[in-house]
Amino acid sequence: MIAVETNILIHSVREESPYYRPALTQTTSLAESRDPWAIPWPCVYEFLRVVTHPKLFSQPNTKEDALERIERFRESAATGNLVHEHIAALCLGHGVSEFYTMDREFSRFTELRVVYPFRNRA
Repeated sequence: MIAVETNILIHSVREESPYYRPALTQTTSLAESRDPWAIPWPCVYEFLRVVTHPKLFSQPNTKEDALERIERFRESAATGNLVHEHIAALCLGHGVSEFYTMDREFSRFTELRVVYPFRNRA
């Protein structure tokens, strides 16, 4: 799975950027592909912070426009059970070795020790 970081997203929406065309081409290619792709949640927050910042751009994106663009990215990224891959990757990237869940889908991530704390209850 491919993940895209903040700067690629920013360049793909800011036409004054020298990287606008290649970034737009890249994100469009990912969005139109049948393969899942991801945007780490911290990159979503950074994107919103940067593109709406009035000191960075003479005409920053409006909050509504920035949120709309995130929504369009989100609609084409991972869905369904693939969303679990984002959570598992985020945990592993931050050194998490044990994950408590009630969702059996996480058992396929062998790098994490998955714990079902309520398995014997109910």
